[in-house]
Amino acid sequence: FTLTPTTNGVFTNVWQLIRQGISWISNPVFVTTLVVDPPSKLLCSVIPGSIVSDGISVATVLVQVTDNSGNIVPVANNIVTVTISGESGTWLDGGVSPRQAGVSQGSTTISLRSTTKTGVITITATADGLETGTTNVITTPGLANKLIVESSKLIVSADNVSSTTINA
Repeated sequence: FTLTPTTNGVFTNVWQLIRQGISWISNPVFVTTLVVDPPSKLLCSVIPGSIVSDGISVATVLVQVTDNSGNIVPVANNIVTVTISGESGTWLDGGVSPRQAGVSQGSTTISLRSTTKTGVITITATADGLETGTTNVITTPGLANKLIVESSKLIVSADNVSSTTINA
């Protein structure tokens, strides 16, 4: 199908059926109309919502321009400023300063990376004339990749009396 803008905020889907069974359809065009209100707010989401605080795990933030009813506005082409806060995340290049991203067909994506600190990364998206959107990513400790074992004594006699304390 094709999505064709007709007037302010009105789009038309044109579905063309080529064949039905073995006979041709005499009027193969069906038209449906989707009415979208003007852009009013930013909707932020993140995939995945939780990443390991290992300094290499990545999450992708999706920012969508929506109308008051929550419909994505496919003709929105705003410039969005995205900020992150919290010590557990950076942008892919290691920076933390706000980034600008252009919206195409109502949405944009930007990726962030975990640090080695656990916590919450708060992502905030702003654009002129639109309600701000926010979301969070939780960074969690990963699996241990090394275990250190310490003993209070280096040598313990096998006499059923001697003992030691082992800490891991």
